[in-house]
Amino acid sequence: CELAETLGAKRVLARLNDPRNRATFDALGVPVVAVTDLISQLISREVDFFHLERIALLARGRISLIEAEVGPETPARRVADLGLPAQTVLVAVTRESAGGEVVIPRGDTLIEPGDRVLVVTGVEQESAVRATLRRAPAPRRDEP
Repeated sequence: CELAETLGAKRVLARLNDPRNRATFDALGVPVVAVTDLISQLISREVDFFHLERIALLARGRISLIEAEVGPETPARRVADLGLPAQTVLVAVTRESAGGEVVIPRGDTLIEPGDRVLVVTGVEQESAVRATLRRAPAPRRDEP
């Protein structure tokens, strides 16, 4: 950057490879392009705001206890209609819209956008659980 200024560059811009170095460039007054920030912004535009977090691994790493937030675009559905993968159990539902009410779900329990669900599933099924909680339901056979 100093060399560019010495050679008469009117504008200097540094590419920031490591976010930990931002303070150094800021202290020198050098504007930066943070590649990692740009990439994370692009990704966040493409991914809907859905959160799935593994809380614990059980059974020697074969079973996951996960907490997931039902996507905002997901229509309300009964647990029985979710089509969850085999060997998957919804353990609890926290409904912020009802003041943080916690429900032990049954087949007729309605899962709504914004609900947080606690799920026990096989590690290999985590992505299928995530997809199930994001997608619209398949049309029923008795519906036109």
